[in-house]
This record gives sequence, structure tokens and C-alpha cells, in this order.
Amino acid sequence: MALVRHATSKIENSDDVKNVKSYGFRGEALSSIGIVAKVKIITKQKNASIGYEIEDDFGVISKISECATQKMELKLL
Repeated sequence: MALVRHATSKIENSDDVKNVKSYGFRGEALSSIGIVAKVKIITKQKNASIGYEIEDDFGVISKISECATQKMELKLL
């Protein structure tokens, strides 16, 4: 879902804009990056035995598969 536009937004209505308390990285950036680049995300929950690899090819998710990994990675291809 992180690559889908607005999927991670904490803003549900116009009043929420007035209550934003952080200026850090926002998840919406991933979908914007994915539209103009080839992106690979490799992620695994801390105690899981297997992770997942997701590839976004200029806004189109082209691959989702299980993979072996020790940590989360984000790569621009």
C-alpha cells in the first residue's frame, strides 16, 4: 500500500491540515517517486522468517514476491 497514492496519508479532511505536528518524511513521497522511477522495496517484519520484495516500474507495481532479507531496503533501479 505504501506505493499507492495517498494510501499512507494521515489527512482525512481539510481540518486535519491545521493539526499536522511533524515535518518529517511522509509516506506520500513513495508514490511520487514510483511514478518517475523504477523502485524496489524489500521489507521484513522484525521477527518474521521471510520478507517481501516489491517492484514499482514508473507507477505500475510489476512484482510482489517473497524473499530472504535481514532488513528493509529501498532502491532506485
